[in-house]
Amino acid sequence: SLESVETILGAVLDISRLDAGAMKPDDTAFSLDGLLRQIGTDFRPMAAEKKLELTIMPSSLTVVTDRNLLRRLIQNLVSNAIKYTRHGRILVGVRRRGSLAEIQVIDTGIGIAGDELNTVFHEFTRLDEGAREAEGLGLGLSIVDRIARVLRLEIRIFSNPGKGTRFSVILPVAAVAAPRREIEKAPARVASSLAGLKVLCIDNDARILDGMR
Repeated sequence: SLESVETILGAVLDISRLDAGAMKPDDTAFSLDGLLRQIGTDFRPMAAEKKLELTIMPSSLTVVTDRNLLRRLIQNLVSNAIKYTRHGRILVGVRRRGSLAEIQVIDTGIGIAGDELNTVFHEFTRLDEGAREAEGLGLGLSIVDRIARVLRLEIRIFSNPGKGTRFSVILPVAAVAAPRREIEKAPARVASSLAGLKVLCIDNDARILDGMR
């Protein structure tokens, strides 16, 4: 179909631009929650067509990277998870690992054999089981790999054939300014003795001044 051709051409163009260095990252600090919720809204219809549950876990983390490129990367991972999951669910969540955030896309799909994990990011690579499960040219994960390299992010994969796959994206958490601490006022020092001290009393009423003597 025309839509399929446009999708393929768009993917090939993305790979060409990424390889040529035409996509330059624009790093900013932003909340992951809004980005992930929007991805959930975009992909729930696709998941619903296969009677899959797509769950987006809320996150309070703020990260630093290119928001648009990260969105593209996560979109490709979620799309890939839906394509290769027959039944069950896809879960997208975030874990904090010290100064890093780990975005996880977990599915209950067909899984990937251990000896094939190193090839899934190659363009036009489709595993036998995956080729039977869904149509495509095998460009989605190659785009993920290239975007990750542009953004200098780490991608990790854990998979159990027949049970599912977990993709993790590791990126830095934004340094949040510590809340301003209330300055504690030092307690006033009280003299142990008033002997030798002079007290100046000013008033415009002579009777009060006389009484203070």
